[in-house]
Amino acid sequence: VGEKNGNPTITSPLYKEVYDLTTGECVSDPSYSIKVYPVEVRDGDVYLKTA
Repeated sequence: VGEKNGNPTITSPLYKEVYDLTTGECVSDPSYSIKVYPVEVRDGDVYLKTA
């Protein structure tokens, strides 16, 4: 997990693409994207909203 232009990012360990976690867009190659979900942390537990 990292940061680019103030946005949290994650990097694929295999292909080295960098993804913006707020939009899902691939920062290093615009032809790729990932699905993003809203999350909430409560009392140390992470809740992921998928619907």
